[in-house]
Amino acid sequence: MPTPTLNTLVTDAQGVLNLQNMTTIRSAMAVALANANTGTPLNPNLTNQQLINETFQVMTLPKSDIESIIVNQLMKFMFAPTFPSATITGDLTVDTSTLKVDSTNHRVGIKQASPSHPFQIGTTDLILDASSNLGLGVTPSAWNNDYKPFQLGSQGGFVSGRVSTGTFELGTNCYKNSAGNWIYTANNFAIRFVEDGVTGQHQWYTAPSGIAGNAITFTQAMTLDANGNLLVGKTASYGTGESNYIQVKSGVVYAADNIGSASNRNWTVSPNGSSAGALDWTISSTNNNWPNFAYRMQLTSAGALNNTTGTYGTISDLRLKENISDARNYLADLLKLRVVKYSLKEEASAVATKLGFIAQEVEQVFPNLVEQSDKEYEGAEGIRSVKTSILIPMLLKAIQELTARVQTLETR
Repeated sequence: MPTPTLNTLVTDAQGVLNLQNMTTIRSAMAVALANANTGTPLNPNLTNQQLINETFQVMTLPKSDIESIIVNQLMKFMFAPTFPSATITGDLTVDTSTLKVDSTNHRVGIKQASPSHPFQIGTTDLILDASSNLGLGVTPSAWNNDYKPFQLGSQGGFVSGRVSTGTFELGTNCYKNSAGNWIYTANNFAIRFVEDGVTGQHQWYTAPSGIAGNAITFTQAMTLDANGNLLVGKTASYGTGESNYIQVKSGVVYAADNIGSASNRNWTVSPNGSSAGALDWTISSTNNNWPNFAYRMQLTSAGALNNTTGTYGTISDLRLKENISDARNYLADLLKLRVVKYSLKEEASAVATKLGFIAQEVEQVFPNLVEQSDKEYEGAEGIRSVKTSILIPMLLKAIQELTARVQTLETR
């Protein structure tokens, strides 16, 4: 009989499959099962030549035998408890670019007829390169072997682990090359965040805008160390043993807005960087470009508080007050206070350097003028301090009392 064409085979297969109801389907299945030994069932484990021979043998059979073989193979496919295994020697191509297995170079491509990487979807949809670097929407850069990154997009965003240290990193517009240098991926700024498995630190790095392919010099801009200290502009804390502190290298800016102006100025609080170790309060001028900030107040390392006007005030608006009455006379009690000269132990001075009071003595006369810290000092109770500013109205009251006495004496 003449060899049937491919269209004939398809038509015959459709004639079997396009049955109208369950009765005819069951009847066709029964016939197929009864004729299961008719013809040679297709064997998936065949060479190309064997497959051609088997196919030709089937194509030369009568129509009824072809139908039986088709249905028989469908029955095996649908009702077999497991799929048959198959071994393919050589390359595998499905619809040119739907699936390509390159057995020579050990590559698999999806939507890619000629994959150039071990696993590739499309041109750059998803790429797993020979160094186990993964790229989504981009071909992975030539990373150092100590890194195993997942690189995202053309701007060089990445997530990576580091093999030698267990460090986790993520960043943008950068990669580390085989020579150990960080390189710009594109023309832009570069940023990295590191979770350091060796030091227990979280580290933030920044770099200025650069040119693709050029080396990067990162600055460690901020660090959260293993003790919970947040270091801004620093890489290590100032001492040992401290924890849960915020340490700022230059200072803190309190910004009312992003620009600053004569009507909306910004403040800075910062160490002045001198051996005196003073802390400065400055305010922006009408030109907010750094460093156009004017001094307003300074706290010296010795504890002196200075300002540019020499004035200190107390909020004293009547609208904020109640229970107002005249104060008692304080002259007799003020005369009980001992004014002393002294020096602080930390000064290690041989002579007195300061003038003032002893808090414990003041407390015996005016308990409300003394405050005590709730933090222990040298294993004992907290440090006491004297609210000397309150002595000013007391002294004024004493002057008024003395003036009244003088006036009484003068009228006699």
